[in-house]
Amino acid sequence: MLVAASCGGKEAVPRNPELETFFSEMLNKSINNIPIAPQDVKTLLAISMGSAWIELHPNFLETIPNDIDLFAGIPPNTIMEQNDIAQDWQATNWSGICDELTKIAIPTLIITGTHDNNVPSANSLVIAGKIPGAWLVQIKDAGHALFDQYPEKLNRVLHTFLSTTTPPS
Repeated sequence: MLVAASCGGKEAVPRNPELETFFSEMLNKSINNIPIAPQDVKTLLAISMGSAWIELHPNFLETIPNDIDLFAGIPPNTIMEQNDIAQDWQATNWSGICDELTKIAIPTLIITGTHDNNVPSANSLVIAGKIPGAWLVQIKDAGHALFDQYPEKLNRVLHTFLSTTTPPS
């Protein structure tokens, strides 16, 4: 099962460059222990949820406390390491693993939100096109936080997939 995934490298669909700039600014603040403004926290959450979900839940951001610390308890080096891994994966100076996906011979489920800003849903289309017989499920209006946004839908998808596919022997 792959959720909000990309095969990386040259075939990956990059996220919006403006988001890259914003994420870079938030990274610099978090590793330098600079408080992140409440509006920036809400922007991060809105990006994660996606614009369609925010439109369907217009009061969501009002429920977020102004004093929330999204990075509380996470050491700066952990945040930096995670960012470095993500940047390496998104780099286009390597081939990624897209070509390796054709070798997968087991039932595979790929799930994406139609409004994922962090890992654009077009990446899941690339993956599904490479894995023979893969299931592709696109959760309408979901963003990158689709497990939090649509747990019931995901539960039904997972149950259906697991109950109808036969694991390899």
